[in-house]
Amino acid sequence: MPRVCLTASQREAAKKADQAKALADGLMVHKALTRSTFQDMAEQLNVDVKILRKAIKGEQVYVPLEKALNILLMAGVVEMKKERRSGNVQ
Repeated sequence: MPRVCLTASQREAAKKADQAKALADGLMVHKALTRSTFQDMAEQLNVDVKILRKAIKGEQVYVPLEKALNILLMAGVVEMKKERRSGNVQ
């Protein structure tokens, strides 16, 4: 049965919970596909193992933007698009 979110704060909390679950699922899929350990993944991402485990549990973690982007890329939540550059620089 779908969740019903009546207030803005409920919608925001549901959105954050969905994002955390998508991140955790993506990290677990990556872990299974590469047959790596949490320690290996943390070393690849250059983060502490505790931060990675909190992210997989769905807890809120605070990391620098570059590390957050690397975590999202590893989880497959976001993809980097090639930037199109035109010759017209103003």
